[in-house]
Amino acid sequence: MNTKPLRSWLFVPGMDERKIEKAVASEADVLILDLEDAVALSEKPQAREITRKAIEAHGQDKPIFVRINGWSTGMAGEDLRAVCIPGLTGILLPMVDEAETVRIVSALIASLEAQNGIPDGAVALMGLVETAKGVLNIAETASAGGRLQVLMPGAGDLTQDLGIPTSNVGPHILNAKIQASLASRAGGLQGPVDTAFFDVTDSEGYRADCEQAKSLGFQGKAAIHPNQVAVANRVFSPSQAEIIEARKIVEAFREAERNGVGAITVDNKLVDYAMVKTAEKLLDRARALGLLQV
Repeated sequence: MNTKPLRSWLFVPGMDERKIEKAVASEADVLILDLEDAVALSEKPQAREITRKAIEAHGQDKPIFVRINGWSTGMAGEDLRAVCIPGLTGILLPMVDEAETVRIVSALIASLEAQNGIPDGAVALMGLVETAKGVLNIAETASAGGRLQVLMPGAGDLTQDLGIPTSNVGPHILNAKIQASLASRAGGLQGPVDTAFFDVTDSEGYRADCEQAKSLGFQGKAAIHPNQVAVANRVFSPSQAEIIEARKIVEAFREAERNGVGAITVDNKLVDYAMVKTAEKLLDRARALGLLQV
């Protein structure tokens, strides 16, 4: 996957050519062309064709993932055969309940890479965890191997599965996010991507959701409308104040290290090796985003 931090993941209906073109021109870091919930059953064949053409046309412009239909629907194989072509960055697999599904889909993608002249391992797999079973099995899923690189908890289907009103907030959603963060780290995956926020008019609620996800170690957040993209990009980018503080911590600690000291205080706060590593990661992220030149 792209080495640049991926902060905003914009969902776009896979059969809406106009919205796809607008999304390509947007500031979203990643596009997720949707063949699942955004497409009626009767329109799936046409959506596959439109999505395939979009990958051919724009796969070099920015990372493109495709959300296929769940493995249990019987449509996932046909989706994969349509979109696993040069230019595709990754597949978003919904309803990931267990590790075996990850391994099956990984093997099928590998086969399609070989058939279609795609370098081995080029197509990433992202798992959407959105059921009670999926949350309970998330640690095993994260360690499944294959080509799984990223997890995303899903709020809408999770609340439906639990039999409660659809919501982005609540202890059940927070628990799923925490489990996704812990499982990702333990399984050696990238930081997870946060679930969609359903009220596209509530920019403050979306910002707060982004802040919560950032505090849990997420790398970015889904967007379902272009007006959410700028908020995600801003929250998941280091602020100038954070950059200044991180540089101060690193510089002060390196000076102390040269004098044989392994723990210091900076602005009355303890700084040891763990805090320095955190500060260095923030500075690396800032450099990758072009916010810090040295």
